[in-house]
Amino acid sequence: MSGEHLIEASSSNYTESDRMRAEIIPPHDMLAQFEDVNICAPSKPMILAKEFSRSAIARKSDFSTNIHERGVFVMRERRPCSGAMAADTEGGAPSPRLKSNERLIRGALVAQFAASDPVHFADAAELIWPHVDGIDLNCGCPQTWAYQEHIGSFLLRKPEIVKDMIQTARGRVGGSYPISIKIRVDSDLKQVLKAGLSRQYLTEFGY
Repeated sequence: MSGEHLIEASSSNYTESDRMRAEIIPPHDMLAQFEDVNICAPSKPMILAKEFSRSAIARKSDFSTNIHERGVFVMRERRPCSGAMAADTEGGAPSPRLKSNERLIRGALVAQFAASDPVHFADAAELIWPHVDGIDLNCGCPQTWAYQEHIGSFLLRKPEIVKDMIQTARGRVGGSYPISIKIRVDSDLKQVLKAGLSRQYLTEFGY
């Protein structure tokens, strides 16, 4: 995540207790509730859903995490409101270190997959969803090899396949679980709308 008002809580200012009581909210709610927050694409290569779902070796190679990876951040709400300071998980008092429009939030971890087959994408989603806060389908990678494999930006012109993959994955992990779609801006925006993505959220990819 990135943004002007996103400040990582350093160990010198926040106790372990603060970290334990940081709020956990879905990535799309972060975008809606806080100022200048971006959900950034991962710096590592996208995970190939087919291989991830079929091979334990691929899963071990492509994904690992730990309890410290997400980080803890002070995030400013779009509108100041009373009672917005972080509260203890057991009903304790808000942290005196936070301003009235600030909240202590645990960072989000989103796994990004490349896929062209609904079953492969759903299988991969089912395996990884307990360990991450959201899943992203890459429909933006422009590399030649990806296009030849019918993944990445190839899918921009195949909205019916994208829709099928999202619906199949939601059938496995639940309709409320965050699934996003990374795209490049297509010259014909109707191609995006045809995929029925109005209920999803998109991340724009480009240079």
